Amino acid sequence: AQRSRHEGVTYVRFTMSRDGRILAARIERPSGHAALDQEGLELLQRAQPLPPLPHDQPGESLEIVVPVQFFLRR
Repeated sequence: AQRSRHEGVTYVRFTMSRDGRILAARIERPSGHAALDQEGLELLQRAQPLPPLPHDQPGESLEIVVPVQFFLRR
C-alpha cells in the first residue's frame, strides 16, 4: 500500500471480551483499498490483549467501531 501511495480510513467493528480478547472483527466501512482494510483487521489482532473492560462496564463483552487512518508522511 505504501508503494502504491494508498491512504484512507477504514472503520473496523469488533467485539471484545471483558479480559481484552477480540471475539469477532469485521470491516464496517471500507477505505477503498483492500490492503488497508486487511491491515486494519490485522492491526487489531496484533494489539491483543486490549485493556480489560472497567468494572463498572455492564455485560460480558463490548462492541466498538473504530476508525483506523492510514496516511503517508509528506
